Amino acid sequence: KQWYQRRVHGKQWYQRRVHGKQWYQRRVHGKQWYQRRVHGKQWYQRRVHGGLAYITMKPVFRGQDKVLSRDQTEEWKGIMQIGFVLYHYFHTEQVYNLIRIFISCYVWMTGFGNTAYFLIKKDYSFARVGYMMVRLNWLVFWVCVVLQQDVMLYYICPLHTLFFFVAYFTNAIWSSTNPTLNPETKEWDYSGWKGYTAKLLASFGVLFLIFDVHGVWDVVWDWWYWLLQMDGSMHEWWFRSTLDHFDTWLGILMAFTYPWLDKAMHSLDNLSKGKALAIRAGLATAVGGAMYYWYTTWYLLPKRPYNAIHPYTFWIPLVSYVLMRNLFKVWRLWASSFLGWMGKITLETYIFQYHVYMMYNAKASIAIFQGWPYVNFGVITIIYIVLSKIAFDATQSFCFFLIPRGTKSKPAAIRFFTMLTVVGALYGVCVLITETAPPG
Repeated sequence: KQWYQRRVHGKQWYQRRVHGKQWYQRRVHGKQWYQRRVHGKQWYQRRVHGGLAYITMKPVFRGQDKVLSRDQTEEWKGIMQIGFVLYHYFHTEQVYNLIRIFISCYVWMTGFGNTAYFLIKKDYSFARVGYMMVRLNWLVFWVCVVLQQDVMLYYICPLHTLFFFVAYFTNAIWSSTNPTLNPETKEWDYSGWKGYTAKLLASFGVLFLIFDVHGVWDVVWDWWYWLLQMDGSMHEWWFRSTLDHFDTWLGILMAFTYPWLDKAMHSLDNLSKGKALAIRAGLATAVGGAMYYWYTTWYLLPKRPYNAIHPYTFWIPLVSYVLMRNLFKVWRLWASSFLGWMGKITLETYIFQYHVYMMYNAKASIAIFQGWPYVNFGVITIIYIVLSKIAFDATQSFCFFLIPRGTKSKPAAIRFFTMLTVVGALYGVCVLITETAPPG
């Protein structure tokens, strides 16, 4: 009997070994198949988007040979937005750290672009502030109202709003120290550089105090719980704002020093070919070395350790891209019109990805044609982009209707706050009707 039991138990043990091995093989083969699918999609996407970018290359506006021209920054935004949306669509978690860099570059542009505007136009009026508030928040306000969503689902909007004000106050306060552009000679006057440097240090100090000194963040932001909470917690806002709290400051700094960078890049074109090539090769080698160190030391870290170091290392790939993208004159004179066009509607494509491109807050994709994933992808993509462009045009039209170009501060403020009062009153009436309506 004991011998028989040993035979039976031995057979069961053998079966478990065999089944376990088969289960393991299915897991391994399934994982390999999944990886091939994901890598195949990524390869396909790179080929398609790379091809579209290449065939739509065109000279920049008026042939302006400028570092970080408007066409170039719009192209940059288009590259990042396509990567950002497809990261959600295909759930490619392995590129999470790259997406974090993209978001930092967006927030950096808030500081760089707005500071460049302030320094050139010297426009610190409420007309500019009102326009930016409507541009950043008009669409997301109505999406939140209609779909009853927390604004933090679309965290980019409050994030850019916050850091717009960082750029605004850094430049508007003590504006007499700001660099000024001579319209005739096109030369910049930096006579007030000491005062502007002091403002930069003060701005950095405020950001460091709020986001890097324990306990200060809670004191500052608890007042905004009613707006910035998500699912009853302020964690999402803390996470998003802390990750990118120095991005805009770096953008302000680079806008302040931009004339020197632009002049340095153009000076290479006036050197002999051999000397210019040697300097460019040295610069490319230095950038490559910095990127290699950053990649191997920080980029390959898992998600949580990388997030901890990201606010202090994001600038390495950002500055590297700026330098390499503008290393040669011919690279500065051409940009992709397709990517630039996509870059103009990034706010709308960001918001609509949650409800048009995908569903359940970007947790699932929409299937119109069952069993035809690439057909679904193509059809939904076209609908998504068209609706985003319509929303962009509508928002822009409303911005200029509300605050026409050239409007002074006082009329702009009156129009802006009148709009807020009317919308607030209508919203209050709707809430009252909803709350007092009988059930059913």
